Parts: sequence; structure tokens; C-alpha cells
Amino acid sequence: MLKYLFVAVAVYGQSAWLVKDNPEFVPNGSTPQGAVQMGNALYFAGYSSELGNAVLYKFDLTTRRVSSVKEFRWMSVYSDRPLLVVNNRLIFTAAALGQNDALTWASDGTALGTVVIQASYSPLHSVQSSVPPVVGGFVYYPCLQSQTPYDQGLCRSNGTPGGTTAIRPQFTARYLVEKGGEVFVAGTDTTTGQTSLWKTDGTAGGTVIVAGAAQGITDIGDLVQH
Repeated sequence: MLKYLFVAVAVYGQSAWLVKDNPEFVPNGSTPQGAVQMGNALYFAGYSSELGNAVLYKFDLTTRRVSSVKEFRWMSVYSDRPLLVVNNRLIFTAAALGQNDALTWASDGTALGTVVIQASYSPLHSVQSSVPPVVGGFVYYPCLQSQTPYDQGLCRSNGTPGGTTAIRPQFTARYLVEKGGEVFVAGTDTTTGQTSLWKTDGTAGGTVIVAGAAQGITDIGDLVQH
């Protein structure tokens, strides 16, 4: 019995291809999500109804064959919120098999190279911007430092455990954007309750309120427009 998978790659200026007779495939009723290109392959998330798990898949652009990279309990990847590519590594939020907690993962496209880089829940796409900004080889995103007590923070990662850090704890980031090579954040310092427009250079000391931004700012919508 033939198994079919359509992988749409029109976004890369190429045609959509039909992949068939693969030993690995996305089962019927499952929709590939969040496809991105890294090197000579497309990577995407799918759900295996046979396995009952989410799967990180790889589509080789040369052989046009699909293979599975790693299984997860679930992955936080959607069509409008794709996998992130930073320094030739995929970065995404997922829960390991048999686990409830979602962690931040990075992958070089292999099972052995798919590892946890941050042992805390990091909702990479919980901000209003659909894709977190990448500046200087680092992706910037909100992260949950702890649930007891509940402590949100601002984090960044270059795709490695050593390069994944919390820039500022006790900080709620609602909108992140890159502008002119800098990262701007509409967020709230939860220790003071101050909501404003911030910018960060990737360090705690360099995460500061933009001069004049606090004047006349009453909500996040105002912050984004300034």
C-alpha cells in the first residue's frame, strides 16, 4: 500500500513534491506543520497516529525521502509558528516521551544531536510576534524560570546548552522585534510592575527601558506603535 505525503516548498521557490513508498511517512489525517529548510533538508513536525506521538521529520531535498528524527509526546510547532533555525540548529519547544513538562530543544537533524538545551518551559511563540527575533546568532524569547513560585523571564539561545541563558528573570515579555540589529521588547518588570518598551543587548545590565518610552505609554498596543 502506497503512503503519500505532500511537502509544500513553494515558499522556497520550488515546486510541491509528492513523496511515496517511503519507509517513514506522516500518516493519513496528520498535517505537517512548521516546515523550515536547514541545509539540504526540510524539517517539520507531524503527528503519528500509529505511534500516538508527535514526530520531528526530515525531508531530504536530494533523495526526496522522508525519515523521522525523533519522537516526542507533543511539539509546540504550527503552520504559522515554524521551527526556528539558529546556527544550523533547529530550536523548538516539546515534551519528551512519557513526560508532561515541555522543555526547549535543539537539533542538528539527527536523533543523537537532538537534545535539551534549557530545562524550563520556554514558550517560543507565546509573544504577539509570530517568530521570535534572531540577532547576532541568538534567538530571543520568553521563558518560564519556575512554576513555584511562578517566575517568567527573558531568555536567549544560540542553539547550545552553554549558549542558552536567562537574560532577565522576573520579566514578562509580550512582544519582541528586531529593528536595526537590536532587540526591542514590550514587557513588564514583575518586581516593580513597570510596563514599558525595552531594548536588550543580551545581558541583564544591557536590558533597559528605551529613553522616553515610558512617557505616554498606557498599554502594549501603544508600545508596538512607538
